[in-house]
Amino acid sequence: MSRFFNDYNQYLGSQRCCNLKTQGNPGPQGPTGPAMIGPRGNTGPEGASFTGPTGRGCRGPTGEPGPAGGPTGPIGQSGPTGFTGPTGPMNLEPGPTGPTGHTGTIITHTGSTGYTGPTGPQGSTGYTGPTGQPGPTGGSPWRPTNLGIGITGYTGIGYTGDAMIFGKLYVQGGIDPTYLALEPQPSGPAGFTNPLWVDNSGFLRSEKILLQSGNTGINCSLSPYGMTGSGPLTITSVDALTLSSPIQPINLNALNVNSYNYSMPICFETYATDVINYGGGQALTNVFTTNVNFPPEFFVETPSVGYTSTKWRIGFTLQTWNAGGQNNSSDKALAFYIDFQDQATNFYTPTIFTVATPYCKHNNNSSWTAGGTNSEFQSHTWTDYIDFTGLVGTSVSNLPLNLYLYMGSDNPHDFTFKLLCSFTRTNVV
Repeated sequence: MSRFFNDYNQYLGSQRCCNLKTQGNPGPQGPTGPAMIGPRGNTGPEGASFTGPTGRGCRGPTGEPGPAGGPTGPIGQSGPTGFTGPTGPMNLEPGPTGPTGHTGTIITHTGSTGYTGPTGPQGSTGYTGPTGQPGPTGGSPWRPTNLGIGITGYTGIGYTGDAMIFGKLYVQGGIDPTYLALEPQPSGPAGFTNPLWVDNSGFLRSEKILLQSGNTGINCSLSPYGMTGSGPLTITSVDALTLSSPIQPINLNALNVNSYNYSMPICFETYATDVINYGGGQALTNVFTTNVNFPPEFFVETPSVGYTSTKWRIGFTLQTWNAGGQNNSSDKALAFYIDFQDQATNFYTPTIFTVATPYCKHNNNSSWTAGGTNSEFQSHTWTDYIDFTGLVGTSVSNLPLNLYLYMGSDNPHDFTFKLLCSFTRTNVV
């Protein structure tokens, strides 16, 4: 059980024993009380800062253990801590080092070399030993491009020299060669979808070719006359197709420029100047003939899908002057018409103005004389169209065409003229 002391000297006296050589035997340990802890006692005031004299009392024998389950008494006041005595001196100097023992010397004597005996006879060849382990693999011919081999700006590995591949070459990314040479073949390789190949005539072939470059334009040149034997080149644009070139010309060498199965226009002009002398009598007479030098590609070729249109718009103008003072300015029977003939004597007649329905006009000569050189002007202009289907597929020798100008009137007519005949491929709807 806990004990209380009246002062520090009394506590010291209980811890010392007078005239006892050994400590008394401890009493038996009492049973453990219930697991409960009493309230913490108040901390007493700090004692005075001096050490009292050492007491001489003796430690009494240990009392009997208290009854089991007794309450834990309050924690007594903590007495002051006594001072620590001085520390004795410590010898830090090392002892003296003993002398070094004597080191012995080992002496080795080498005897002289004996003489070499004669070479004995060569023995028989021994058996071949087992094959050794394979040596290390040699270096690869592929080199990093940073060794100065290859194209600047590329990273990876490179190989200098020709490479031969006996089979298909699969490349996951793009191919960027200096050039690509395709060996001509009689036909496209079998088993490939849309192959790209060169035939024996040197033409680059594919089942489908799409030329597309966003809004930056497209460069396409077909020579000499486009795809005459294998089909048209189709360019489809939802919005518009812009063809521009600030320096070089844009060549569309094609028999047909097709827009939704309608032919785009192309124009030709024939010009002539001469003198006409007509004797009168109303007989429609050929008074002038000239050649029309049409390019044969637009008339006599045989496109694989046919010409988009074989009809041509005619714009005809006849300007006359200097009628020689004849009294024919108000001729009521003045009439004109034209037609065409190929070199095989086939005729091609316009639609509106013909021998049965010629261009007819009744007017007086102009009295304009301000120029001082020419007078008695008359102008005759009309529009028509003609179909040249009969020329398609014929020989180039069928061109040029002959243009015949016919005239009729009551009175004789003598005059100078200029003639302009325009041809524009058109669509009749």
